[in-house]
Amino acid sequence: MKKWMIELIPVRSVRKKLKQKYFPKQSFEKTLGDGRCLMVCPHPDDEMLGAGGVLIKHAKNFDCLCMASAGVKTPKIEAEPRANLRIQEFHQVMDSIGIKNRWIFKTFGIPPMNDQIEKYFKDYCQTVDTKEYDYIFLPHPNDNHPEHQYITNKLFKKILKKVGYKKTCKIVFYEVWQPIGRVNHYEDISDVAQKKFETIGLYVSQNGWINYPDRVEGLNKYRGMLADNVAYAEAFEIVSVKKYLRDRQ
Repeated sequence: MKKWMIELIPVRSVRKKLKQKYFPKQSFEKTLGDGRCLMVCPHPDDEMLGAGGVLIKHAKNFDCLCMASAGVKTPKIEAEPRANLRIQEFHQVMDSIGIKNRWIFKTFGIPPMNDQIEKYFKDYCQTVDTKEYDYIFLPHPNDNHPEHQYITNKLFKKILKKVGYKKTCKIVFYEVWQPIGRVNHYEDISDVAQKKFETIGLYVSQNGWINYPDRVEGLNKYRGMLADNVAYAEAFEIVSVKKYLRDRQ
């Protein structure tokens, strides 16, 4: 009768290996250097909700392209005036965090407004030279918002193919309306978290119906627990530009 030997592995060792494999804790500080980054946000506030901590920490590296002001009529304000208000808030936020190069395009009406966004295709291509960037941030492909999906999965791919890109460029997916399932980068934003939540509060026209700072704080706390139990973190999936252009959702 054979005797079976069972190797006992210390619990701490198992936890360490699991963290390294499934909960990678990294920092853009180690990889960005002087690299140029383009934050692509479908609407004003998406950039702060999904990656505001990274934007604040590394503002000097970033330009920001907001593709649609998304003015939707409410009982208190018509669609076009609301679009104008959101444009104003966007520039206020960019000034607050120190991003000089930023662009925003006006859309208003009944969502989804993919047709209006598509009409700006030539303007996007003429405004932003995508060949200049080492990192391009986009909502992740499975985001629940139809305009987010359209921009990430279709329109921005067309822009890259038209304008061009660095072969070494990385695409960084961030989360807004759907958590990322395949996280491969957690950014510790503990030092700037309160600044992030305060800055989100500058989007007054949006915070009237959802308390975004409060909700996002909960998400960043949860992500912090996974990122080696830091106070606050943001989660990302980073892929090569080649993989991004090849994948179909």
